[in-house]
Amino acid sequence: MKKILVLATICVLCLSLISVHMLQINAAETTIFQDDFESYSADTFPSAGGWQLVWNGAGNQYQVVTANYSHSPTKSLQLKGSYGWSAVAKKDFSSSSNLVGYEVYMMAETDEGGSVVAFFNQSAASWGKYYGAVGFLNGSIWGGHDELTQKLQNFTSYTWYKIRVILDKSSKTFNVWINDVLVGQNLVEQNDPNEIASLHFQVGWKNVIDYFDDVRVFSLDRASSVTLTPSTGFATTTIVGSGFSNNSAITITWDGTTIPTIPNPLITGTTGNFTAMISIPTQTSPGDHTINATDATGTWATAAFTVVNMTGPQGLQGPKGENGTQGLQGPQGPKGDTGEQGPIGPQGPKGESGTQGPPGNVQELLLVVAFPTATSILAICIAVIALLKKRTPN
Repeated sequence: MKKILVLATICVLCLSLISVHMLQINAAETTIFQDDFESYSADTFPSAGGWQLVWNGAGNQYQVVTANYSHSPTKSLQLKGSYGWSAVAKKDFSSSSNLVGYEVYMMAETDEGGSVVAFFNQSAASWGKYYGAVGFLNGSIWGGHDELTQKLQNFTSYTWYKIRVILDKSSKTFNVWINDVLVGQNLVEQNDPNEIASLHFQVGWKNVIDYFDDVRVFSLDRASSVTLTPSTGFATTTIVGSGFSNNSAITITWDGTTIPTIPNPLITGTTGNFTAMISIPTQTSPGDHTINATDATGTWATAAFTVVNMTGPQGLQGPKGENGTQGLQGPQGPKGDTGEQGPIGPQGPKGESGTQGPPGNVQELLLVVAFPTATSILAICIAVIALLKKRTPN
């Protein structure tokens, strides 16, 4: 009996420790709303949960909760677009937090539908505006604002993807995780994130069905920060971070590209702090560069490092050097093709008269001229006699 009581006490203590640990990890996030679509009847739109159908795509009958597919446990929200008309659903919320995020599982029949999840403001433009958008298009998953410009990874149809976005309103940047892997960091948000009024699901102008499940919108109270010592230079710097998750792996990026650290791997302590050294990867690119530190739960902070221009002013032009010796003549190239015949040129000047030939034989000349002449006269006479004879009556 005592052994049973001891084991039970140990189990209770272990469960208590696990609960405290999870609270410490998630303490920075506050859920604004979440929905797994299980509380709605199948084949109905979830209006009771505050969702609104902005555009009805292929028709109201297709924009419904369905039991055909789900991430967990049995239902999801189905949207179907149409050629020339999108299907769009949204749910309004408000948050004064500087950091807001969303999580959603998405699955699509094909990437041709232009599926998009994003923060949204319908009244900010004629078709509304997106903020921190992620979408399926042209065989890939993309991130961006109104236009999806940053390729994140490849896409496979009929596959559930967990999309997680955290947007920083002050810096107008956001990070993207797909299936809990950080695939997009410090993506620029060109629209004003303070306009955010909703979470938005869209299926574009194609006859395609998409599914959405296990949705959560949250805010973060970030106390994390990073400092650089020094914050200018061209070689190395020390980065010190605080306010991150306890015992969490830290990823350091330079202008969005992951860089190595000393120590490596870089893990926060029990208080969420860390110290590391990094080398400057772009010594020849003077100006401000962004250093980002992100922990495994998505908490991040940034600092700017200024690479100093060490090239100095350009000196005076030196004197012209002497000409070098002439190099050897190269080999003769191959004979080119014969060109087309040119136009006929103008007639040339009259040539000089040739020398006079020797005199001809007079007798032969007379014979040549006299014989044909006599023959012609004889023929004429015979013709005249015949004519006169014909006209004379008998």
